[in-house]
Amino acid sequence: MFKFLIKYAPIIYLLNTILLSIEFTFSIGYNIFLLIMVCYAFLIVVNPIIINRVILNNSFKFFLYINIINIIYFILFHNIYEIEAIKYVIARF
Repeated sequence: MFKFLIKYAPIIYLLNTILLSIEFTFSIGYNIFLLIMVCYAFLIVVNPIIINRVILNNSFKFFLYINIINIIYFILFHNIYEIEAIKYVIARF
């Protein structure tokens, strides 16, 4: 399952972005977004070594820095009860 998600994640992400941009299919895209986040959260719990290898890879350090900046921005300017801001931070991470 992990190889499947890694292989097809960009395609799923693009299709989900298209679904979220169309008003008629927004609810379907939102549910797919939540399902993807739950799957990846499950994979992080089950395979922390693989995630650690990906995150600490030299080619991903730039994205790691951007994620750290997003988290700092969230802590400084948002409240913990703002669900939309939390979803944004989780989706970008």
